[in-house]
Amino acid sequence: MLPIVIPEELVSLFKYWREGIQVGMAYRNELYAQLRIYDSDKRLVAYEDGYRLSETGSQVCITVNESGYTLWQSLRSAPLSNAEPAPSRKTLSFQDQLGNKAITHHSKTLLKSSS
Repeated sequence: MLPIVIPEELVSLFKYWREGIQVGMAYRNELYAQLRIYDSDKRLVAYEDGYRLSETGSQVCITVNESGYTLWQSLRSAPLSNAEPAPSRKTLSFQDQLGNKAITHHSKTLLKSSS
């Protein structure tokens, strides 16, 4: 299933506790965990990552705002108890420069982006 793309103004953001404060999002009776934030010039990378993650059977969506894209995974898709918090936008920009583009989930790499 392809990831859905949603304008960020149509979702409700919230914070929750899971081994630290995490960012979540609610959309159409579904709750999502924030996985990664992308700068506006990384649109294709965001879509590729979302597609690859959706191929694992996870329900995935991407929100869009004026500053970029955010990748989300449904909290029902997979247990997220060991997931690491999403890195900040500044961290992602630095990681992108180094070519370190991976989503970590359950302390293992789920996907890597091609550059």
